[in-house]
Amino acid sequence: MIAKEQYAEWRHHPATKFFLQFIKDRREALIGLATEAWLNGNESFKTEGEVDRGRIMELFMIEELQFDVIEEFYKSREVENPEG
Repeated sequence: MIAKEQYAEWRHHPATKFFLQFIKDRREALIGLATEAWLNGNESFKTEGEVDRGRIMELFMIEELQFDVIEEFYKSREVENPEG
């Protein structure tokens, strides 16, 4: 596990900022495509819309991911599986 300060340094690193911008741009592109399909009455929207929504939400979560969420995830895994 890394320290909260190390995570903060990583979040502000130029390569990370570039990656997070890509995540944001990709999410916005997916929203645009989904909106266009919905407005055009595209039949594939009915079957693929939920998948697109899941991708969009996951990208948003990655973009906004805070250290505390990661830390809590690993702490809960330790409680569930104390032997590693």
